[in-house]
Amino acid sequence: MKFLFVVPGSPAPIGGFKLLYEHGRILINAGHDVRFLHVNGGLLSQIDDSSSVYQLVRRLKFLWLNTFGKWRKYANQEFGLKSAWQQKIYRHDISNTEILVIASWQLLIELYDAFDLSHVKVVHPVMDYPGFMGPADKIKSSWEKSATYFCISDYLYKSVLSHSNPGKIANIGCLLPGDDIGFDYTDKEILEVSRRGILLSFSTGVYKNPEGTCELISEIRLKFPKERITVFGRPQRPKGLPEDVTYLKNMSDNEVAELYRSSKVFVFFSNFEGFGLMPLEAMRLGCAVVCTDCFGNRDYIEDKVNALIVSPGDVEKTVSGVAGLLKDEDLRLRLVRAGLKKSREFLPSNFKEALVEAYENV
Repeated sequence: MKFLFVVPGSPAPIGGFKLLYEHGRILINAGHDVRFLHVNGGLLSQIDDSSSVYQLVRRLKFLWLNTFGKWRKYANQEFGLKSAWQQKIYRHDISNTEILVIASWQLLIELYDAFDLSHVKVVHPVMDYPGFMGPADKIKSSWEKSATYFCISDYLYKSVLSHSNPGKIANIGCLLPGDDIGFDYTDKEILEVSRRGILLSFSTGVYKNPEGTCELISEIRLKFPKERITVFGRPQRPKGLPEDVTYLKNMSDNEVAELYRSSKVFVFFSNFEGFGLMPLEAMRLGCAVVCTDCFGNRDYIEDKVNALIVSPGDVEKTVSGVAGLLKDEDLRLRLVRAGLKKSREFLPSNFKEALVEAYENV
């Protein structure tokens, strides 16, 4: 079968992109023809409605990134995928495919409006939630198309179920995409590795709570003046971050994995996640986790079993959780052992058969 995955924006090691890249690799290994098409900037309306100057700037930026950008070959190099990256999508891109996988709710709406999709089967992987990742009414309307909806968490599945035809909804779950970052280490090696410091991630997405994350980092620095604090993210270093906090930009998957493997505690402070891969990645490499209850991650987090869970935005309890893990080694190791066990449930090998069957039977 011929699959075309349409993804907004430029190639990058972003959780949602990586998840779909892994789906593509699994489908290729099952004998299917899979292509990925990244649409620069994401939305057709942003291109068509913008001024000529803005369009020129977009095109120049696209040409520069497509020639020199760090991640321009990421999907091919890391997942072995056929991946193109262009300014917008055209009718001929869609005509030669059997199953069209549209990755964002905005693109789903726009492609239904712009093209006749009656000749293809449409799949929409649901990763976004109304109000957190866009206007509630528009996201809900995207759940009412004649598409098949693949939900990546139980929370999203239950949410979509009330807005679309139940026969066209499947809870396919989420998996740890990419090569198994913990494959080269036994549990004993992971548990015995020398660790120090506190690790956090940063993103400018509103649902990621960037302002709250910066406040949290400052409070952690005040509470632990001698502890190493490392933050990684794709944007520029946020203003107001304490000077003695290390900020690492645009890290590769292997570099982030090494951060997980060498840190004692990983703190995840998002307001909402469709699933939330980072705490699970940290668990896979033995880093104790303090994270918010951000809905999608309920598929794998258990408070005081494999993580310490706090309410979104609760800086005080998050700092207290970090303090508890730094002070109580028995608690930290107990969470780490349980996290290692839970993370193995989400390796791609556990999803291959069900995933291929779901795509083949759209």
